[in-house]
Amino acid sequence: MLGRRKRKGMTLPPEAEGMSDINITPLTDVLLVLLIIFLCTATSANENAFNMNLPLGSAAATVNVANDVVVVSMDLHGKIYLQEEKTPVLNPETELVQRLQLYQQKKGTDKVAIRADGKVEYGKVVKVMDASKQAGLEKIVLVAN
Repeated sequence: MLGRRKRKGMTLPPEAEGMSDINITPLTDVLLVLLIIFLCTATSANENAFNMNLPLGSAAATVNVANDVVVVSMDLHGKIYLQEEKTPVLNPETELVQRLQLYQQKKGTDKVAIRADGKVEYGKVVKVMDASKQAGLEKIVLVAN
């Protein structure tokens, strides 16, 4: 009986005698798929609600704003100024979106730079950001002094 051997009352075929090595190919495939899924979800988790760049500020910094950017400035008292205009926006809730839309159409851009005094309330800056989004200015940059 060369082809079969007996073990505790049962007969085993010769090919079922046992494996001497472990096949890790399926394990490697599963780990690579999990790694790819992790990398895809980790990069999408870092996206912000607003598309903005927060530059580092310093006392000697100067602001160079390109021609295709709408500039919104807020002073210490929360008054809002557009571009280089001397008169503030009188009613920010209704007038700001309309005036931002005019500048957006005039310049043909989707970028806005918001300059705000450090003492301005955070909620007022967020309202200006929201008005910019409503006006079609999707790329928002906060300018530091």
